[in-house]
Amino acid sequence: MLPQRLRGPGRAIFRAVSPRASLGGEAGGSGGSVWESVSLPSLRRKASNTWSAVQDTFLSTKEIFEKHRVVFTVGTSVASVLTAWAGYSLRQLHQSKLEKRLESIEQTLKSNYDVEHEEIKKIVSSGSVSTAACFATAWTSLLLGLLCNVVQL
Repeated sequence: MLPQRLRGPGRAIFRAVSPRASLGGEAGGSGGSVWESVSLPSLRRKASNTWSAVQDTFLSTKEIFEKHRVVFTVGTSVASVLTAWAGYSLRQLHQSKLEKRLESIEQTLKSNYDVEHEEIKKIVSSGSVSTAACFATAWTSLLLGLLCNVVQL
């Protein structure tokens, strides 16, 4: 016996069904058994059962998200801050690599052309990213994440 889910008035109903019954009846089968399984009432029942299963899944998923709204809000905010920090760290790494490269170019210029450090600095000024910029990015991301969750965008 196999459990079969049927759509009832407002709730799912389960009943046991024989595997032979779902194939059309007799053990040997008759020519009409295949056509019975694809008949219009059978297809309607299958479509209704499928739609009921989809609705049940949606409602249970929605319920989980509503019960854990605070967890998801905090989680997305933390993820946003971590993303900002990762971006800042990658920028810092990239900048240090560029500084090393510029330093090697400066050494080459000094050794080949007798150019002084101050003259090179005038040509290429090195800028740096401040810690304040990192915190501003992180807090802006945090506040936007909270705002989006409160407003339900």
